[in-house]
Amino acid sequence: MYPLYKLLKMDGFEKLQSDLKSRDISLLGLETSVVFLNNMLAFAGNLLTLAVVLCFPRLRTIPSKFVISLAVSDILMAIPALLLTTAVLVKSEWPFDYVTC
Repeated sequence: MYPLYKLLKMDGFEKLQSDLKSRDISLLGLETSVVFLNNMLAFAGNLLTLAVVLCFPRLRTIPSKFVISLAVSDILMAIPALLLTTAVLVKSEWPFDYVTC
């Protein structure tokens, strides 16, 4: 770990970077697996919600349109989160450029 005087001089971003780089391989695997599984379940669950509403015409009501819009917005949030967080956790640094950030 870092000496106390270095930790006190670090700002938040540098502290996060040092924490990412100092993880054990087992913690890296566990964190990456949990985040990946969480994002995949979010994507799959919302996709199933869309499939159910599309398969059963009886469910196509006004409140269902609200649920569909929420499912679509969740899918659009889950895809970039899946790609970006998994890449950051695996590489233990921000592998993308400033524009992606």
